[in-house]
Amino acid sequence: MSRCPNISKSKFLQGLQCPKLIWSAYNAKHLFPEVDAGLQAVFDQGHEVGSLAKKMFPNGVEIDVAEPTDFEGAIQLTQNLLLSRRPIFEATFSANGGFARADILNPVGKDEWDIIEVKSTTGLKDVHIPDLAFQAWVFRQTGIKIRRCLLCHINNKFVRHGEVDPNKFFTLRDVFAEVADFSGDIDGQIGEMGKIIQAAKCPDVQIGKQCDSPY
Repeated sequence: MSRCPNISKSKFLQGLQCPKLIWSAYNAKHLFPEVDAGLQAVFDQGHEVGSLAKKMFPNGVEIDVAEPTDFEGAIQLTQNLLLSRRPIFEATFSANGGFARADILNPVGKDEWDIIEVKSTTGLKDVHIPDLAFQAWVFRQTGIKIRRCLLCHINNKFVRHGEVDPNKFFTLRDVFAEVADFSGDIDGQIGEMGKIIQAAKCPDVQIGKQCDSPY
């Protein structure tokens, strides 16, 4: 049996949603439709919101690699920047079968960090908790001390007057307690997902609510 690939945050969320989905993501990629204009617009909006959120941390530094798939390069750049104690955009880590990037990894105190996940929503959604929990789990496996997990979402009471002030446009919500409650079994979940990915056949899963929720 070949070595199971590291499971990324997006694949972890797929695995939580449906075993057939994560199996297909690794073994039957040809079955997934191409990104259409509507979905691309959603991606573009997310990137625009993410870029605005970074302006809250003007001394931040981006993990910038030549190719988006250069994961090893991104991991090494992240390690090189940790000692600078500056906010890191797209901080990248891999450990114990998991692979994760943080939108913003912000230094606090002497040796702790806050994980900040940026979303183009106006509030907390259930799926945001495992999203942040997976990142925190991977980071802790590498020795990173996490103080808080923060969801950065759009302030629905914001009114624009001139240039958009990101500190008013966004709301930072501490969800560390919710993340901690979810995090207990991530190691086991990754192990089970690894078995599903390496299975010879796609799991037999009946159509159900997992087909539409959360995505």
